[in-house]
Amino acid sequence: MHLFLQPGNYFEAGISVLDPDVSGKDTSQNDTGDMANYYYSPNAALKLQATEHFSIGLIYDQPYGANAQYSGKNNFIESRPFPFKGGTSVTVDTEDLNLILRYQPNQNHLFYQYFLQYLIKVKLRQIYKGGLQSLSNSPNVSLQMQSCSP
Repeated sequence: MHLFLQPGNYFEAGISVLDPDVSGKDTSQNDTGDMANYYYSPNAALKLQATEHFSIGLIYDQPYGANAQYSGKNNFIESRPFPFKGGTSVTVDTEDLNLILRYQPNQNHLFYQYFLQYLIKVKLRQIYKGGLQSLSNSPNVSLQMQSCSP
């Protein structure tokens, strides 16, 4: 909400790039490899001061994400014959879009109304013989939520 603390019209944008290293050894002392791949998270915010007492804000971000892949020869990878043999790959993307209305009739009163659209996309795939196969007929699982303040 820092957006509404800025005077007049305001815009900001940014991106976060994460490249975690999640590796180690399993209980049999096999190398697990680096299971975490890089992912990025963009964001942007816009505030328009329509009048002295009324402003509108729009905020977009991707607050959570993941990109992981289990592969190699270790206890986390299935070793039975096809279709089981191989690893697993998963990506998680989220998107968050907020529309915020602010009305301040005087210095002592302030009213907010917000609308929220939230989307979660999960892609889960089985890795086998160097290729990829979706674990379901629909490779993307999506959840969409909408909310507004009372």
